[in-house]
Amino acid sequence: MKLRALHTLYRLSLTPKLWAFEQALRNPQAAQERILLQIVARNARTRYGQEWGFSGMGSVDQYREKVPLITYDAISPYIEAMKNGETDVLTTEQVKVFEKTSGSAAASKYIPLTPLLLSEIHNATSVWLHDLYTAQPALCRTTAYWAISSRIGTAEQTPGGIPIGMADDTGYFSPLEQWFMQQVFAVDPRIAGVQDSSQWKKLTCLYLLADENLGLISVWSPTFLILLCRYMEEHWDELLAALTQTPLPVPVSWKKPRISRRRERALAAARRGPAIDFKHVWPCLQLVSTWKDGSSRNFIPELEQLLPGVAIQGKGLLMTEGIISFPLQHLSDPVLAIRSHFYEFLPVNNGDSTVLPEEVKKGSSYIPVITTSGGLYRYKTGDQVEVTGFANTVPLLRFISRCDRVSDFFGEKLSEAFVHGLLQDARRELAVPLKFFMLAPREGIPGGYVLYVEAQGALDEQALAAAVEQRLQENHQYAYCRRLGQLAALRVERITGALQTYERVMVEVCGQQRGAVKFPSLDTRTFWSACFQKYKNSTSM
Repeated sequence: MKLRALHTLYRLSLTPKLWAFEQALRNPQAAQERILLQIVARNARTRYGQEWGFSGMGSVDQYREKVPLITYDAISPYIEAMKNGETDVLTTEQVKVFEKTSGSAAASKYIPLTPLLLSEIHNATSVWLHDLYTAQPALCRTTAYWAISSRIGTAEQTPGGIPIGMADDTGYFSPLEQWFMQQVFAVDPRIAGVQDSSQWKKLTCLYLLADENLGLISVWSPTFLILLCRYMEEHWDELLAALTQTPLPVPVSWKKPRISRRRERALAAARRGPAIDFKHVWPCLQLVSTWKDGSSRNFIPELEQLLPGVAIQGKGLLMTEGIISFPLQHLSDPVLAIRSHFYEFLPVNNGDSTVLPEEVKKGSSYIPVITTSGGLYRYKTGDQVEVTGFANTVPLLRFISRCDRVSDFFGEKLSEAFVHGLLQDARRELAVPLKFFMLAPREGIPGGYVLYVEAQGALDEQALAAAVEQRLQENHQYAYCRRLGQLAALRVERITGALQTYERVMVEVCGQQRGAVKFPSLDTRTFWSACFQKYKNSTSM
């Protein structure tokens, strides 16, 4: 009864945001112009606003004519000044926290998060959550798991004393939402402070196994949940024994993951030979929210197999810099977050002339360009999206890939979008049951590329190598490098424990946050053969 009352009150608190979004859908151009002019006027006296003439700027056209398109490199000097404690640089607001990007393809970037930027993100997430609880009323009687990763290393600050990194993903939500989530969370949020990865994973699994009312799971990467489920299967008896210990193996002040005798019998009955029936473990589980497009699409079938009958909803596109789109139950793809930031769209491979949301065309691909209250002005996100339809005149967007990840050792210029497409084609044509695949360069004379794969059952490695090599040579720069002898033919390496090893390297070596690790189709680093060899017998985390 308490859960239902909490959910009902929370959903009612989100209703004004829903009404405002519905009004913006009816007149998106006016909504977008209002957002832009408010941002420009508010930040006219900043250093950046004075340099580009924000004062007196009165229209969308004026803004687009005067202010240049930028990438992070163009504003990094301003960011450094803000990190040192300078004010009124990119925004008049005080920076609440700097969020460090994952650095999966390049050096880390530091994105300033301000209260108004978080409010803009909140405008979209409120509509999403209201829709979720309205369309899935059974969720109102359940608890939720929002992925809480362990923090790596000690807490960081900038030279100016500003924190780097939020404690967990609930920091993106309003104080009311954070309070609500703490009431219905299955896992104690203080688990974020557990730095030992084995202990963090064990405690997370204990909480999840103890909760028979779990109804919603929200994670970034689907592999995060897959790896948790695999850990439970591998350590099932140990975890069940720990749940019946007195005292329980959790810090004294934390919420205790207690189980009844009935729950204990239900968990024991969930084992089906070496596998676990996770639908039996969480009988109330209604929905998993996760990345579903781009390279994450490859892992959805395994997640569906683990959780049969559970709805899996794509998250849309929320990045460190801001939010682009979010899902609604009645729409085929995520909708542009029209009430959050000011948006432009740069056609892929078509110069530096942007179009506005009402000018995009169905079936075309674009790079979103955002202007936010966090101090980003006409910022090229580096993500590629496809317009798949419209809600009224507001575009529906499907994430394709990052468009700035390019492997170019000898002039071959392989982009992730190109590699992702050809690997998908090869997998379909050869009917190869791959659990993991990733192309990466290898050093040597001549150099070359390796396709790392983890497969279920038999695999004709030569046929796969030949099919992928043929498609790689459709890129004329790659074919030219092959003819010159600068690149050797593609090699296929079959590996085991690929997901665990990739995640381990990205967390322990590259400093990414567990749960936010993306599994790309193309990685530009040359160390993967050594990594897969090093960890092949110790991939359980």
